[in-house]
Amino acid sequence: MKKLLLIVAFSCFAVLAMAQNVQLHYDFGKANDDRAADRDYLTATVEFFKPDKWGSTFFFVDFDFNAEDDGISVSYMELARNFKFNQTFPVQAHLEYNGGHFGADGFGDSFKNMVIVGGYYDWKITKGFTLGTMLGYKYIQDVEEGPDFQATVTWFKPFGKGFLFTGFADLWTEDKWGEKDGKKFIFVSEPQLWYSVTEHFKVGTEVEFSNNFVLGSNKFEIMPTVAVRWDI
Repeated sequence: MKKLLLIVAFSCFAVLAMAQNVQLHYDFGKANDDRAADRDYLTATVEFFKPDKWGSTFFFVDFDFNAEDDGISVSYMELARNFKFNQTFPVQAHLEYNGGHFGADGFGDSFKNMVIVGGYYDWKITKGFTLGTMLGYKYIQDVEEGPDFQATVTWFKPFGKGFLFTGFADLWTEDKWGEKDGKKFIFVSEPQLWYSVTEHFKVGTEVEFSNNFVLGSNKFEIMPTVAVRWDI
């Protein structure tokens, strides 16, 4: 047990040491579908992005504090790398892994391992505003109904005096749950708006727009948060 705690502590320290920012969100959205649970819990996010001459690296880790005694009920991570073919060719190769664990009240399981292989391209919209776009084949563990694909758009736009607008939108396919045939489309977008109180400290909000994404819901959901952020 002590060894496990040491490994967890070291892993958390390593992630935080690499992080560019750490966020704490209070989720308070009410589900549109009666079969889905409402939100009333905290989510912590550790985020990192670094470009280099060979491409760029991005990852984030989410922790939902929704278990018994407000412990961690969900841990989820995405790790992505873009590879440049050369300094002039605009399209980059994209490799990404998604995975994690969930569980509460004595029940737990892992998310299916997911790997995305595709292409990435930056669209220069205006000075200081770039849209990152990705289209790729998505391998989902234990898939039964044929191949899956994902399209992603990301953005990062400072504006005004101390404001930052950032976020992403994902659209992908996967097998329908509990059905033998067919695919379903899943959409999720999480735009964030931040205001810099100091050089390192920000306050802001995130709104999650989704369809077929929230567990138990087949309806369009809107889930807002209020948040604080520390840039390292």
